[in-house]
Amino acid sequence: AQTHCCVTRVLPCVDAFLVSRTDAEDLEGVSKQSFEGGSSNDVIVAGTFSRRTRERAAFGFPSEARAAASALASCAVAAKDPGAIVAALETAAEAMSEVRPGEKKLRGNDRKTERATIFAHKKTLEETLNAAVAENDAARAFAAAAPLALCTATGRAVTLTGRSFGSALAAFDANGCAHGALRDEHVAFLKTFHEDLVAALSAEKNETGQALLAALAARLPELASVVAACGKAHAGAEGGGDE
Repeated sequence: AQTHCCVTRVLPCVDAFLVSRTDAEDLEGVSKQSFEGGSSNDVIVAGTFSRRTRERAAFGFPSEARAAASALASCAVAAKDPGAIVAALETAAEAMSEVRPGEKKLRGNDRKTERATIFAHKKTLEETLNAAVAENDAARAFAAAAPLALCTATGRAVTLTGRSFGSALAAFDANGCAHGALRDEHVAFLKTFHEDLVAALSAEKNETGQALLAALAARLPELASVVAACGKAHAGAEGGGDE
């Protein structure tokens, strides 16, 4: 999930920054002019820049900002941690602003927009969960319930792939970013529900799978109740709270 976020959301911004600020000319067919004048959103294709292109672009930065640009390129190539890439981008942008006084600085966090986005995201998940419960759709209900609980606990908009559910639920354990937001028995309920759902979907085409799905459907009201009882993570939890 983090790699997908990096590739689709973060790397296009990084690539636009690197190419538009570099003094290098030979970037494997990438036109610097395409990134000037605010038109970059029309030409960036997520994940298409090679390691070589990013490294050449970074090497073309002014010497005072080259180390920061190279670190940014390395983070982009790894594409594992969106937060680390954004931090590297901010560092590189700050280094460029010192070299070129007229350099436009990155905008800071817009807390009002962030809160509005989180609110809308939660609202959508709540509506999806309620509709799935009404339709006895266990898979769809859980797919909304897990990110909704994590979003409520951490104050962050969260989307999850099927393979991410286990890690998401582990966030409610001790030392997790959502620890304390749910009672222990509620965390156990979510983990058991997830395990049973995986088993049911794996055997969906036979009678055993259908029986498991029917049993899960009967537990959907409790699933909705557990998520509704979710609060904020403890202030000391790693990554918890509103910051």
